[in-house]
Amino acid sequence: MMLRGMPLADVAACAGFSDQAHMTRHFTKTFGIAPARWLRIAGGASERVVTIVQDRRR
Repeated sequence: MMLRGMPLADVAACAGFSDQAHMTRHFTKTFGIAPARWLRIAGGASERVVTIVQDRRR
């Protein structure tokens, strides 16, 4: 959901957390990185994959 551009507050609500801060605490404790930071890293990675795939199709 986050990679599709859904706001973190909405992702938290959909996942059953009471608010974004609640989700952020659990995410950070579980993965050792804040969701916003993960999103920057993962979002950049997914953009690179799309670019590679597009380049190979040409």
